[in-house]
Amino acid sequence: MARPALCVIEAKRGDFEFGWTQALAEMVASSLSGAAFCYGVVTTGKHWEFGRLVNSVFTVDTVSISAPDNLQKTLNALNWLFTYRKNKNPDRTHAWSKANPLSVSARSAGMFDEIAGQYDFSSPILPEKN
Repeated sequence: MARPALCVIEAKRGDFEFGWTQALAEMVASSLSGAAFCYGVVTTGKHWEFGRLVNSVFTVDTVSISAPDNLQKTLNALNWLFTYRKNKNPDRTHAWSKANPLSVSARSAGMFDEIAGQYDFSSPILPEKN
């Protein structure tokens, strides 16, 4: 069985609470199948929330990101999910949480490496504003 380290759920009709219920169910299933940790994303496409499940502790970031208001911050958070695995730097922190990234299972690491290898994360997706 696959062990996804990332679950992305649509918050249908903007219902983030129900979206997190669905995401958590998938994240728990992932951990029961052997994933060392799992990140979750619940989004309407315009608004994004990020969370994680590690050692049976579920945490959702208290800050929701609005893509229309801050597209770069949204893309930076998504980039981090793949950049961490590409760089394999356990001390790296990211924009939407001050927590240190956690280790992943070998199978999840392989999946992230395969996906992250398809992208260049060396510069921001959007140009910097002057």
